[in-house]
Amino acid sequence: MIEKLNVDEEKICQSCGMPLTNDVLGTNTDGTLSDYYCKYCFENGNFIEDITLEEAILSIGDMAEQAGVTKEEAIGYASRHLPDLMRWKK
Repeated sequence: MIEKLNVDEEKICQSCGMPLTNDVLGTNTDGTLSDYYCKYCFENGNFIEDITLEEAILSIGDMAEQAGVTKEEAIGYASRHLPDLMRWKK
């Protein structure tokens, strides 16, 4: 499942990499839906958690079972792709 996600072609959360569909969009300060972040990462124009990239990668590893992959697969995927997302680019 994880390898099917194509970061370049699919609209994804620019914080966690989750596919963005209308039902999971976060909100901006004015209440409009965010074009870039999911509701699990972004609410009212702010990130829900103040975490580092490394913490975000480990968090995705902790959720691996729900996605049907191993923790190692999830951490590997997150390590390769999260640094390229808007929230984490330096």
